[in-house]
Amino acid sequence: MIDFFSILQRLAMRLSFLPKPLEPRRFAKEFASIAKKAGVNVHRHGLRHSVASVLIDNGVSAADVAALLGHADEAFTYKQYVHPRKDATKKATSAMKAALNPKPKLTFKKLIRVKKEQAE
Repeated sequence: MIDFFSILQRLAMRLSFLPKPLEPRRFAKEFASIAKKAGVNVHRHGLRHSVASVLIDNGVSAADVAALLGHADEAFTYKQYVHPRKDATKKATSAMKAALNPKPKLTFKKLIRVKKEQAE
């Protein structure tokens, strides 16, 4: 699995001395250099998708993520950059299953035990 955050961290450390954002071609060159040294084949845009998804999954509002990515419309951010994850699908499926098949709060065994305790 590609550790996108270590790539970001290395990039940030390497560029932290700069007083202003990099010109896009310089950023692309620096990013490619760090990704190569990390031994991963990743493109900047793939990292952008991952960052948006992680931020949304961790409770950052769509409006904030849209602003970070430079989008005027938060719906565009969801549509373009946030993708369902397998564990999110599993969680949603489990929630729906629980809602449709609620477990009784008092099972038959518990009822028998309570009745016995009351009789004693």
